[in-house]
Amino acid sequence: MELEERSKLDRLTGLYNKATCEDMIRASLHKAKENESFALMLIDADKFKNINDTYGHTTGDKVLEQIGSVIRDTFKGMDICGRFGGDEFLVLMKKVISRDNVVTLGEELRSALKERIKGEVYAKEVSLSIGAALFPDHGKTFLEILGSADKALYYVKDHGRDGLHIYDS
Repeated sequence: MELEERSKLDRLTGLYNKATCEDMIRASLHKAKENESFALMLIDADKFKNINDTYGHTTGDKVLEQIGSVIRDTFKGMDICGRFGGDEFLVLMKKVISRDNVVTLGEELRSALKERIKGEVYAKEVSLSIGAALFPDHGKTFLEILGSADKALYYVKDHGRDGLHIYDS
């Protein structure tokens, strides 16, 4: 049972791995009731390649571990948190009350990471870009909501990085 549980986790961050995260999110969206609303956050470590190139992959791994830790601390309980690949992370926030709730938790995540890495030699170079989409407004399936969150993420990246944007058609 322990081996099965470990196979669902990303070794570096302790978050769910991509396959497990996707499966859990798909199941949650499929089971959603009409009045339920969720938010999907797609989180990207800005300029992560520069961290690896400048400080080495061991430091890059440490940054990913710190991001994973901050995500775990920020999103507790019923939310689904996973490493989507490389330097990208996914969070499905359940029981979303409002857009403001999504913004507040996203900003809390960004601030918590900055606080966690304060004093590290790479602290000024690490930031997060976050794109978010709301279910069912911005998609009713995993791929639809992921596509909307991805567009919101690229909006942040195209407008200077280190921020959060909720999808807006």
